[in-house]
Amino acid sequence: MKKTLFGLLTVSMVLVLACKSAPPAEPEAPPAAPTEYTQENANADFEKLYSQYEGKIILEGATPYTVIRGDSLSRIANTYYGSANNYGYFFPLIVMASDTPVPDPDMIDIGMQLTVPDLKRNLDNPEARAAIKAFLKDVALIYNRKNNLRSASIELNLIALADSL
Repeated sequence: MKKTLFGLLTVSMVLVLACKSAPPAEPEAPPAAPTEYTQENANADFEKLYSQYEGKIILEGATPYTVIRGDSLSRIANTYYGSANNYGYFFPLIVMASDTPVPDPDMIDIGMQLTVPDLKRNLDNPEARAAIKAFLKDVALIYNRKNNLRSASIELNLIALADSL
């Protein structure tokens, strides 16, 4: 019994000494503050996205369109694609088809020249349909980063529309 007690005491002392001789742990660095997602970030992300999907849809049968006062991309999409089934949320397709750079779908200027692709023709083509579905989801991610109530609604509608394709 004395040997067991002596052994436990010895092990305890070794552990105490080992703990005392261990270097103190360095304090953890505070987590990095989240960086603000600016309009410039959104513009750069949209530009990269447009170049990634360039040429992935069918432009045969597309209609040229000049932006007028009071226009928005969703209003243009509703005019050409119909307002049923959230077709206004196909607005990224217009951006995808247009030669005129659109830095952000929320910011179009009077006089901009846009291209409105034939929605049915594109949705009937499996490759174009897949590109549109992926593009809508990628645009939704950018709206997610914009992080405001309006963009959250757009994000959810874009994802729902993409999932329905």
